Parts: sequence; structure tokens; C-alpha cells
Amino acid sequence: MTLSSPPPSQTFCEALPQWKDENTLVSPLYNDSYFSKAGAMAESRHIFLKQNRLPHRWLEKTPFHICETGFGTGLNFLVTLDLWRRFRPAQSTLIYTSVEKHPIPADHLRQIHRAWPCLMDLSERLLEHYPPPVSGMHRLFFKEWQMEVNLLFDDAEKLSEILEEKVDAWFLDGFSPHANPEMWTDTLFETMGKKTADKGSFATFTAAGFVRRALISQGFCVEKLPGFSFKRDMIRGFLDAS
Repeated sequence: MTLSSPPPSQTFCEALPQWKDENTLVSPLYNDSYFSKAGAMAESRHIFLKQNRLPHRWLEKTPFHICETGFGTGLNFLVTLDLWRRFRPAQSTLIYTSVEKHPIPADHLRQIHRAWPCLMDLSERLLEHYPPPVSGMHRLFFKEWQMEVNLLFDDAEKLSEILEEKVDAWFLDGFSPHANPEMWTDTLFETMGKKTADKGSFATFTAAGFVRRALISQGFCVEKLPGFSFKRDMIRGFLDAS
């Protein structure tokens, strides 16, 4: 896997989320929650792992490349790593690329991760290597699990510059299109159209009409499904390059 690496250049505005209650973590920057109060881990597994058919698709190819928009608390990464360490096919490699405009400082992540005791060992491994909030590409390697992590602290639009190989599964996360329209742009959808492997998939919590239409225009077959818990809808799909 090859990605270009623009040198770190500036310190970003850090995210300092606050607990509204014991189940709701809110970003003061976007006035939106990081995950469902009905269950953060369950939501992440239902939307991003299940709808991208993981771990089954890890049997199809190696390396397998996941790209996430919105690293946030790192929860999607942690639940993916937990699944990977338990079901990784022999001799397989996982590449996890994620972009985050407002990284959460490591000390805050450590406090947040206490909400998920079953993931604390993986949290510690992540935080051992977690980079400072400096813009640019940061590479982490977990040799024991044959996993490469590329954290891009920058705008999501920068993915078009650093992704040189195809993505097999997209985790379209981040805050809602209403709260964070700067992320859900034509540039992002065009990047997905160009940088997704044939039959590559995506899943996202939102079912906003303009998101569906943009993905369809890029060649994705899009399906609307019931959302997690009280949320009515979500969408998933795959790229049909035939």
C-alpha cells in the first residue's frame, strides 16, 4: 500500500468533546453527538461492520483497505481492530485509513475509552502510538495484527491527494451533513468514485437525499435500510464498475 505523505505543517484546532449524559458525547464545535445514546459500540458494529459485510470480505483479498471519514473518538477503529484480531485470515493484512479535521487529544481519548472496558487493551495500544494534533499524515503499525493505520489530520477533501490505491470499504462517518456540510462535498464523493475498488462498498448512518444522489452519480448501487435503534433510515451500497 502506497500513500503520499505531505509533511505535517500546522497544529489543528483540537476537539474537546463533553459528556451530555453518561451515554451522549457531544462536540461543542458542531453541536452534534459522536454516537447514538442507544449504544455506541452496537451502532458502530451495525452500521460499519455489518453493512460492509465484515469480517466475511476479509477472505476475498489482501491487503484489505478500509477508509473512514471522521476518526473522532476512534471507536470505529477499535471495534474493527477487535474483529480483525479475532477473525483475521492467515497471512492477511488490513490497512485502515482515516481522516479527522479536529483530532481529540490523547488524554481525552483515554477518558472517553473508559466507557468501553472490553476495548481498553486495544485503546492502550492505540494511545501508545497516537500522534500529536499536527496536520498531515501519521502512520501507525501494529505488527502483531498485520495492520497499518494511516491517520490524516486534515480536511476530508485531502483524501483525493493521498489515496493512491483502491479502497475496499468506506466508513462514511463524521457529523451529520446538516451539522458538518464541509465534509459531505462533491470532492469527497468524486474521490470515492475514483478510488473505490470494483465491488467496493460503503455504509453510512445518514440517508440524506443529496448523499444518495451523489453516490449514485459516482456509480454506486445504493440501498436504503432501517437505521440503528430509533433512527429511521441509513444507506449502504457498492461500486459496480461493470
